Amino acid sequence: MAIREYFTIDIGGTYIKYAIVDEAFELKQQDKVSTPKSKEMLLETLYGLIGQHPELSGVAICCPGKVTSDGTVYYGGALPFMHETPLASLITTKFAIPCSVINDGKAAALAEHAKGNLRGVANGAAVILGSGVGGGIILNNSLLMGANDQAGEFSFINANIDTRPVAGQMVGRKLSAVYFVNECGRLLALENPDDGQTVFREIENGSDERVVSLFEDYCRKVASLIMNVQATLDIEKVVVGGGISSQPILVETIQSQYHQLIEEMGFFGEMLHKVDIEVCAYSNSANLIGALSYFKTVHS
Repeated sequence: MAIREYFTIDIGGTYIKYAIVDEAFELKQQDKVSTPKSKEMLLETLYGLIGQHPELSGVAICCPGKVTSDGTVYYGGALPFMHETPLASLITTKFAIPCSVINDGKAAALAEHAKGNLRGVANGAAVILGSGVGGGIILNNSLLMGANDQAGEFSFINANIDTRPVAGQMVGRKLSAVYFVNECGRLLALENPDDGQTVFREIENGSDERVVSLFEDYCRKVASLIMNVQATLDIEKVVVGGGISSQPILVETIQSQYHQLIEEMGFFGEMLHKVDIEVCAYSNSANLIGALSYFKTVHS
């Protein structure tokens, strides 16, 4: 019996990543194209990519924003022009092929639970650091969608209730990896302040105390977020993803800051069971795998 293959697509703010993935979650022919800046052009791009593979068993998509069970995208995150787009229905109608759509943070959590560093973990979470802070929550071995399909949208957590305006205190801003790298790049007077590789070389070098301090504070905030999620859901493990997670020093420092927070809590820290913190096993490929994992639950 032939192994089924699927076309999986991860729509991001900068790139559309895509691959052929078989039912064992093995990726083939992985590639990417720049993300268009309008709904019409984005749909045209998707149709062109999918049309090259009419023989595949289905299309599995993940994207930012709130995504309902019927595959309709709301708000769109970094792609606000996708608001109220019935993406799954559009693709199924055009190609007569099964299609599913899920939020990208939830896809990452599903990938890690299916085959990554949340495998075998009944209660865990993925925290994805990008332009905002997305994620997904696994409870009792199942993905938590929530009453409004928005569980795991960590960006909406208020990081400091004592400071106004509230929008500036949201986790999505305070823990934005993009914003953090840019802030470091400007401190270092880089020609391109968004050059993450140079920023992390300087962090590892440790010669600029301003950047090292900013980095430690950033990791402390991520550790605080993990602690808040843990206190709310009593999870056992958190995996950290996003492009920034490819830097080993990131998760190492988050772990260190987390344990420091536990110590600072004194008696309260003794009562809190320590959560394991690891990097996402699949890094930038997690969303492609997770999109298919979700597809298989919808079209089993």
